[in-house]
Formats: sequence, structure tokens, C-alpha cells
Amino acid sequence: MIRPLMITPEVEKAVQKIVDFSAEKANWYRPGQEDVPPGDKPGHGIMINTYRCVFSVTEMPDSTIWRHLSVSVTGGDPNAYPNPAAFNMIAQLFGFPDLDSPHLHTRPQIGADNGCVTVAYPYTTTDRSLN
Repeated sequence: MIRPLMITPEVEKAVQKIVDFSAEKANWYRPGQEDVPPGDKPGHGIMINTYRCVFSVTEMPDSTIWRHLSVSVTGGDPNAYPNPAAFNMIAQLFGFPDLDSPHLHTRPQIGADNGCVTVAYPYTTTDRSLN
């Protein structure tokens, strides 16, 4: 199945709103301290055509802070994953570097148990101020 990805100015604004919301320290996800993952919380997710995107700033128990993006596709096929080119475009929309970049600190991971592709990248003060 071909899944088109159409990024409109409205989508860009909505994504920026999610990034800004997630950057607020009160909205960071803290594994082990919270029972509800970002994908089940308002303000962290958006549907872009048939792509479900969830973004968070995650503070790990060791105090490292990561930007985290998860993208899955709708349609009920448990073997369906986002197209790599579409995933790269979505990741860049959320402020991640080009996933083909040699400067990327991590590579996208496929979540075989939940049908998504994820990427995490260190969160620094150059991304946004730590509110």
C-alpha cells in the first residue's frame, strides 16, 4: 500500500505546537515515575495523513534527556511500518537531523512488538531552552 505524506503549513504549525508543549519541563516524560506513556497523553501526538506520530522529551533515570519520536501507520496490518523516506521527512519536521546524516548519534529502531519506528536524539540547550 502506498501511503502519501502531505506536509501542509497547518501540519507544520501543529507539529511545532507539540514540540513546544513537549519542551516544557512540566510535560517531560519520566520513565519509572509515570505510568502513562506520551502516546496516551494529550499534547504529544498527531496524525499526519495515515502516520501516527508521538513526540516527547524524555528524562531518563540517569538524568540524560532525549528527544524521542515514534511513528506508526494506521490500517490494522501488524506488519506495516512507515516508509523510510516518509519517516525521515517526519523526523526532520520534528527537528531531528537528516537520518542519513553521518552525524546522527542514533539510528531509527523498529518496534517489532508495537509496529512503529522510533528515533531518539540527545536533547541539548541548542534544541530549545530547558524550561
